[in-house]
Amino acid sequence: TNNCIDVLRKCIPIFIDYEVDFKIAKNISTLRLLNHGKYGDAQFGKFITLYPHDDNHALAIALKINEYTADFNAPIILSDFRIGPILYTRYGSFSPIRKRTLDGNIMNYIYNDEKELVEDSYFASNTKTTPFEGLKKIYEPIEIHEMLKKYLIIKEYKKRTRGGTLEATSLFSLKGCIIKYSRYGYFPDQINRDSIDLIKN
Repeated sequence: TNNCIDVLRKCIPIFIDYEVDFKIAKNISTLRLLNHGKYGDAQFGKFITLYPHDDNHALAIALKINEYTADFNAPIILSDFRIGPILYTRYGSFSPIRKRTLDGNIMNYIYNDEKELVEDSYFASNTKTTPFEGLKKIYEPIEIHEMLKKYLIIKEYKKRTRGGTLEATSLFSLKGCIIKYSRYGYFPDQINRDSIDLIKN
């Protein structure tokens, strides 16, 4: 939350220039609630949402946002593909094709690259080649911290959007230990300490 105003100052002129529809968290309090998980884990870190017209429009906007936000940090969003320093995407239809399944449920569908009708799962590798394939390779998050390379991970007890707990053995001392880890930007307080700062204490 501590850089959200700077992000808006950089990005809103881009949105206007590219005539893209967007929505933002209405205030700092709402953003803090988002990053505290009050609206569900799926909403962590989602400060701004864009609705581009088509694939070419989406890629052009993404490249411009990345150019203007190269020095910013943002929470890792595990449910989405990372395509920039602070930019993530979920690929799917704004107006999906709806069909009723044999068990009576309504499912959303989209056409893939082979023009086959497949479930619109908002998970690009299952549906369609996205315009962001090159960016995904550049910005794919590295989940293994350098420190963890010193340990043999035995078990992961908890894995959440904000972090987790690991059982491990040191590769140097061969002693067992518990490792708690957290991700940048989650659970910010009034003085902009996040879960990383809190776990240190």
